[in-house]
Amino acid sequence: MWRVDEWSRGPKLPWQWFATSLTLQCAGLAAQLLAGWTVLAGCILFAYYAGFEMMCHLFYYSGSVTVNSSTALPSLSMAGLILCFVMSGNGISYGYMELGRWGGVFWVLVSGVAGFFLAKGFLVYLGVEPRSCADASPKSSGGNYASTSQAA
Repeated sequence: MWRVDEWSRGPKLPWQWFATSLTLQCAGLAAQLLAGWTVLAGCILFAYYAGFEMMCHLFYYSGSVTVNSSTALPSLSMAGLILCFVMSGNGISYGYMELGRWGGVFWVLVSGVAGFFLAKGFLVYLGVEPRSCADASPKSSGGNYASTSQAA
């Protein structure tokens, strides 16, 4: 059973983080929808979802990495969809930039790792600090338990 005060809370992010988030997502969509560059779009979006978002969720939320991994599931889902759209193409079109399907997947995965480390540097540059566990407990929780369904 999860207590309400055990849920992890996100860090206080400055407006630059959200502006960068919007810019990366728009750039990825424009690369795919306007220019047809599948690999470039995959690299940008995978760097954001598997790099930036995972760094923020896993290491900057208030709980442990294990608890914080549950907050990262939407980002992991998006990263999986991005890998699927890069792998599902024919691999020989203009959008793959002569890399082929598996070459494109390789560079998408490399961009995710690069995005992870770039996000760490960007968060340090912005002065964002991981939220402590003391900040995690809401002031009005009163020890309430969240309702969860458990099999008997």
